[in-house]
Amino acid sequence: LSRDLLISLVDECAAQDKYSFRSDVLCSMGDKLDLRAFLWDGFAAQLRTVQEYYERSMQLLDPAIRSELLCAEAASYIAPDSRCVNSLIADGCQIEGSVEGSILFPGVKVGKGSQVKNCILFKNTVVEDGVTLGCVIADKDVHIRRGGTLIGHESYPLAVSKGSIV
Repeated sequence: LSRDLLISLVDECAAQDKYSFRSDVLCSMGDKLDLRAFLWDGFAAQLRTVQEYYERSMQLLDPAIRSELLCAEAASYIAPDSRCVNSLIADGCQIEGSVEGSILFPGVKVGKGSQVKNCILFKNTVVEDGVTLGCVIADKDVHIRRGGTLIGHESYPLAVSKGSIV
């Protein structure tokens, strides 16, 4: 789909209060589109809420699911005195604290003495020294200052907006 066609399809559906991309855009507009199918029998997930996004993302920590979707482990700096357990760490991360049950996107930095547990930290998030995070989803370019504490819950993760300084 071209960008312009996609925007017009989405605008047309929004004007009619239709928000399902699959049924409202693709199926109802099929005569205007050149649709082709691809069979995928691996892991797939529908994301409708922040809660579903959090739960499906945490499923990536299961090695069987992760191996279906991602390549082998990538290089990042993990300090000798740091701790990483059951986490997915992308390229370019610097870990000097503790990371457990979390997903870190490229360029994330976790400072000394910081504890990150059950979190999803997007690209270039900086967690300074002595920070405690639990059940947090941090969008891109978030900066969490030294000594801060942010705690959500598995059933209600705390979401931090893109570019925030906390």
